[in-house]
Amino acid sequence: MESNINCQLIRYLEDRQYGFRRGRSAGELLVYLTHRWAEAVESKGEVLAVSLDIAKAFDPVRHKALLSKLPSYGLPEKLCNWITSFLADRSIKVVVDGACSDYKSINAAGVPQGSVISPLLYILFTNDIPILSNGVQLSLFADDTALYCKGTSLPFIRNKI
Repeated sequence: MESNINCQLIRYLEDRQYGFRRGRSAGELLVYLTHRWAEAVESKGEVLAVSLDIAKAFDPVRHKALLSKLPSYGLPEKLCNWITSFLADRSIKVVVDGACSDYKSINAAGVPQGSVISPLLYILFTNDIPILSNGVQLSLFADDTALYCKGTSLPFIRNKI
């Protein structure tokens, strides 16, 4: 079931997300970014870039925030309801050297590790990161984010550094 849902969700993603997508790779994103940056330098311009990596990316996905975003992607109500049910009433236990902890509810945040659909839920959660102003562009590969701007003069950035 998760694989079928995964196939349906993939079409709702925008082109700026490269992670967890068939036919997309970190190498492809790196080639794209390098090309964009080389264009700026060749035209006697500048490029400023910042790379970010979100640690334990699946853990902080807030269920309420994710579920509130799903209708904005145009997902059918039944699919939104299925995802709500998929995330509801989850619990975990930890086993160390054969000793088990009690079950702990994890209803507020996190997408299940190892689930086929979890990477796509993460992407849907982060895919609406706002487009930045002043020519700053954003590219995403799963939990890695590249922010960059290019131009012949970038005084608005220099004045803030």
